[in-house]
Amino acid sequence: MLALSTILFPFLVIVLLRLSGLISNARMHDAKDRTVPLISTLIVYIWTYNFFDHQEKTPLLLQVLLLGSCCALVIIFSVNLFYKVSVHTTAAAIMPGILIVSMMEGRLPVTILPGAIIAALIVGIVRWFLGAHTVGQILIGYFIGISMQIAAYFFLKV
Repeated sequence: MLALSTILFPFLVIVLLRLSGLISNARMHDAKDRTVPLISTLIVYIWTYNFFDHQEKTPLLLQVLLLGSCCALVIIFSVNLFYKVSVHTTAAAIMPGILIVSMMEGRLPVTILPGAIIAALIVGIVRWFLGAHTVGQILIGYFIGISMQIAAYFFLKV
């Protein structure tokens, strides 16, 4: 259910938007092209968060992951109205963010975090190398991805 609603549905939305002509191409370089896909993906993520939030034994880390992702999408959408943000680096930064939360919960050793950071850095370097984003757009994506996971943790923990 999680993979279906957070990977397959958003992918299908992008394909359908492209086929219908609502976005000019799958790269979505124009801020206008990113509006509908971000809203659609946010709706699916909110639905997924609500679905798992109403389950009896949903682990805290899954709730943090989904809520943090929803918050990150809201911020990306809002900032995207004025300035392009790398959605790829935001998504890549979610992994170190959730690992930091896991370490705060005492569930994972610190030794796993460097691998996630390296993976996220590789994503940012590739996005910069391809000319898809500036360093500023990449850094903002990292900040949003990590900070929203931590913020969701403290929100749900209270």
